[in-house]
Amino acid sequence: AGVRASGADLDDSGPKLPPMEIVLRGEDAIVSYAGKLRDGKMTGKLDLGELGLRNVPGAVMEIPTLTSLRLDNNKIRGIPDTIQQLENLKTLSLNGCSRLTALPIKMGRLTNLTRLQVDGVNLVTPPKVVMQWEVEDVMDYLARFDEAETLGILDLVNVGL
Repeated sequence: AGVRASGADLDDSGPKLPPMEIVLRGEDAIVSYAGKLRDGKMTGKLDLGELGLRNVPGAVMEIPTLTSLRLDNNKIRGIPDTIQQLENLKTLSLNGCSRLTALPIKMGRLTNLTRLQVDGVNLVTPPKVVMQWEVEDVMDYLARFDEAETLGILDLVNVGL
């Protein structure tokens, strides 16, 4: 019970290691990371900013109750398609993730997302003109590309390009 209560990421196959960037920072960083995940599960708000992360940890996608996710100022190069699992997400902050160049089209499935922060991010996809739109319109743009993968038809009528 002690390990489970610590906030360590456990399942039936045993503990899962935190991202290597966290492990390399030592025990305090590992304990802090586990605490952040535990708090995120309880509050629906997860702050993993300024951790030097190169990838979004898989453990994040295992918290479907998240309403707010902050990944600011990390070295993230991509957001996994599994982000679509965070159906309750309302706020996503990626400020300062300067290595990030694209948002996945699967993000278009995040119908509750109302706040997307990307200051200091040089996105190629979606284009800059699209990123100036309201968040719901950006999500609609991404959703249309997601639909196109399934239907084989890209509908950009009434999108505003």
